[in-house]
Amino acid sequence: MFSCWYLLLIVASVNCKGNKIKDLKVINEKIVEHITSYADELQQKCDAINDALDEYSEEIKAVDGNAEQFLSNPLYGFKLIRQMHKDVPAWLEYLEAPVGDKHLIALQELMEDVNLNSVFKLASKEIYAIFKFYNFKPNDYLPPRYELRLSAADCYYVGVQLYEAEAYHDAAEWLMAAASEYSSIPAREMLTVPAWRVLEMQSKVFIHLNKWEEAKAAIDLAIDQSPMTMALFLQRDQLAVHPNRRNKKPVPAPAYKPTNLQLQCQGHLKPNQELICENMKSSTSFLELAPLRLEEILMSPYVLLYHDVIYEDEIEDIRVAFVLCKDKLDLPEGMRGCLIPDNHSASTKKVAVRTLDMTGLDTHVPGLYVIEYGPRELFKIIETLKAKDMAKDVEASVIIFMNDVAAGGAYTNSEGDFSVIPHRGDALVTFNEGDFEQYVCPNLLGTGFVIVKFVATEE
Repeated sequence: MFSCWYLLLIVASVNCKGNKIKDLKVINEKIVEHITSYADELQQKCDAINDALDEYSEEIKAVDGNAEQFLSNPLYGFKLIRQMHKDVPAWLEYLEAPVGDKHLIALQELMEDVNLNSVFKLASKEIYAIFKFYNFKPNDYLPPRYELRLSAADCYYVGVQLYEAEAYHDAAEWLMAAASEYSSIPAREMLTVPAWRVLEMQSKVFIHLNKWEEAKAAIDLAIDQSPMTMALFLQRDQLAVHPNRRNKKPVPAPAYKPTNLQLQCQGHLKPNQELICENMKSSTSFLELAPLRLEEILMSPYVLLYHDVIYEDEIEDIRVAFVLCKDKLDLPEGMRGCLIPDNHSASTKKVAVRTLDMTGLDTHVPGLYVIEYGPRELFKIIETLKAKDMAKDVEASVIIFMNDVAAGGAYTNSEGDFSVIPHRGDALVTFNEGDFEQYVCPNLLGTGFVIVKFVATEE
């Protein structure tokens, strides 16, 4: 019942979609509250019935032990007749009375307030796209939190969406994952996706792939699971006389042809042995006291990765400023940002000066662009800001990572030269970018949170 919402939580973005996910989470919490109250009232009724049965059982045991005393006793006879004549009808009425009507009505009203059909299809599409981009199999990726892992029902419904989109090989993979995970399916999903439904859908997919033996085996197992479902027998009969059964060979799976960017995002990278790592401690008095560790990432254009360039208290101070910020940036869906003045606080002043230390340049474009992002596809964060006329004629860009992305989200380029995983406190510096295209890989979990600072030479 709730599995699709776990799936939705995985693909939540930080902009309009993020707000919709938050709304769904609130509705989900209300649904759980009503079902809990309904279960409590149901339990109270069960307790009352069990208490009454215990009393009746004790009386029956007493009669069985003293048959003559009870069966020949007019008092007991009257009592027995009165119970059957009056108590049993009252209990029948009590048993037939509905329980928790107000909670059931509230649940129906909650579900009527949301139209999940289009949102669900979009969520399924995004999950599939992310897994396809990273070349994951459906049950390859297991995030650390169990609640975020795709269950058998999640895999089943993604498989159904792919079947409807005629992506049969991919549908077969997701349905296979659903079948393999079914032994650990949560109790709440047993009514949503009984085992025979997974097998039934597998059989349909195998038919489109011309895998007749697999289709027959799947439908036979489905019938074993649900022998009273007549539609399964009809499907098996149709399979036996299918016109393509004798004529066509299995459909081969399409070849996997990843792009250079996909390979980069997947971590396939040949390291350049000529690049160096060192401590930068020249050019300013600050660096002499607190040298920064740096790595050369790329020579043309010149790209550096600094480590631990921002302190924890500075990150928290800027995070608070971002939450309270009123100067919001006009950014694409899946991103939200704010321009924070350099002189907003001691922390922002220090960070602005530190970007000059890292680049060795004279001046910077005013303001810190603080961006939170969660797109589920490749995008260019620097180019996005430049396209909004937020930076012109700059000599370098500095991206300071203020959090660790839970999974995915590497920074890379189209030439397959480097790949940098965001790490809290590090900074990626790129000089004289020109036509250089820097991409951010799709996030699998969580959002990215960065400071972008543009630096130039003094005129």
